[in-house]
Amino acid sequence: MIRNFTKLRIAKHFWLFIVILLILSFCIVNISFADEEFPWEIFYPAIIKKTIDNDKDGFTKEQGDCNDSDPSINPDATEICGDDIDQDCDGSDLLCFTCEDVAGYWVGKYSENYCTGGGPSNADHTATFNNDCSVSVYVYLLDRSLMGTFSLSDHTIIITLPDADATCGTYILTGTVNGNRISGTISSTGGSSGTFYFDKSN
Repeated sequence: MIRNFTKLRIAKHFWLFIVILLILSFCIVNISFADEEFPWEIFYPAIIKKTIDNDKDGFTKEQGDCNDSDPSINPDATEICGDDIDQDCDGSDLLCFTCEDVAGYWVGKYSENYCTGGGPSNADHTATFNNDCSVSVYVYLLDRSLMGTFSLSDHTIIITLPDADATCGTYILTGTVNGNRISGTISSTGGSSGTFYFDKSN
């Protein structure tokens, strides 16, 4: 009889232990811990760790989030150059592009639908980009040099050539810098539109 009583107590305690274990497991998975600095995830099973997104930005550590406490940092974030922060988690900060990076002599071509209705043109041109973000573009079709400025944001360049033509007005060339080529689109206050490219001349 004593042996049966002992077995009953062991079985009773075993099931009590199982219940307590289940309760603790439920609490660890679901409770919002006040102490965010403590690495509670060390208690989580691997299958649960893969689903934890601490900063609610749509990415877990296992999915490439290199800072899961900051929602502005994740593989889909836009990288900001020169701030020493790796926003897109590619392993490095993006270097800012400067006027010095573009400075030099470039040759290329632009094709546009001329603003006066004279039809499409396909002109050769050369450009000298200077360290102070000024630029001189010589267009062979117009047989004249256009003085302007340019601005840079990451690898995007906007070239402004005011008073390029009495009718067409200011030309805006918006493009991207990719190695030794700048390419993009043309617009003007007079209605011109088209495309352009410059290649770096060594």
